[in-house]
Amino acid sequence: IPGVEIKTLSDQRQTGYRFCSPDYGGTSLISTRNMVPVITYSRLYEVTSLLRYRIASSGPATSEPTSEQTAQPTPQPSSEATPGPTSEPEKRCYQRKLCEILVKLGLCDSSAYTAELKEQVCPRSCR
Repeated sequence: IPGVEIKTLSDQRQTGYRFCSPDYGGTSLISTRNMVPVITYSRLYEVTSLLRYRIASSGPATSEPTSEQTAQPTPQPSSEATPGPTSEPEKRCYQRKLCEILVKLGLCDSSAYTAELKEQVCPRSCR
């Protein structure tokens, strides 16, 4: 099952944010560090991941004091202001992918399985 893990926390030894569904495309994360490990993985097949990133500074660097007045820097968003997902996905990624495969193999049309079993294995896929 393919996925990507992005380690934006200050302690990069900890598990980062894991995404294994296209439903999370466009999610923005803000790192507490200037280096962010990005780990992609897949156990079934070759996948392509697209990562867009932006490098932002907290203001211009100066080596000498200046006599002219400078504008106040624009406050930068912090990781605390950026909420994560508000709820758990209905299915884990491996369950969603498994259901896609089973439906393509004819699970919903097969009379060998009861409606209850189909609903238990792949909720709402065979309606």
